[in-house]
Amino acid sequence: MSTDSASLDRPEAFAALSRSVFGKPARDSVADLYAAHALSLTRLAHVMLGDRAAAEDVVQDAFCGVYRRWDQLEDPAGALPYVRSSVLNGCRTALRRRARAALDGIRTQIGYAELLADPNVAKISVVGVGMRSHAGVAAQAFRALAERSINIRAITTSEIKFSLLIDAAFTELAVRTLHSLYGLDKTAA
Repeated sequence: MSTDSASLDRPEAFAALSRSVFGKPARDSVADLYAAHALSLTRLAHVMLGDRAAAEDVVQDAFCGVYRRWDQLEDPAGALPYVRSSVLNGCRTALRRRARAALDGIRTQIGYAELLADPNVAKISVVGVGMRSHAGVAAQAFRALAERSINIRAITTSEIKFSLLIDAAFTELAVRTLHSLYGLDKTAA
């Protein structure tokens, strides 16, 4: 359900819209929350998505979600953070769908077989001009991580940098291992 942009500047329009979205009788507290925060959340979503109608849909979905879960809230003060998180997550989901659709549209041109997304990975980079003159810097890192049973999923390299994709659960251990390997954990005397 979209509204014209002029009505987005009037809190009473949001309250009326929220009552129509939530049905009769609407929870007054959710309607008040909508009236007070929907405009700023719609602006945030619009900045993220670049599409006013999509932004309004994301915000309305977030408020519908808090309305459906209102009885499960332990503290009504948690409603606004819940709605904000829902708006951000809704925007991220919309952006991922757009990216996937764009890539699917050019699949034959770039020739990939499958597109995989995994939020449970971390990228760790080692950067230093000394890599040009010191052979085996990356090999030392790979060996040290393997000794700690840290699986490297992907590697990219350049003259002065290499980056590794690992399971996010091992991020801290990997960083500590590399710090120790390269002496970055030592304090200067």
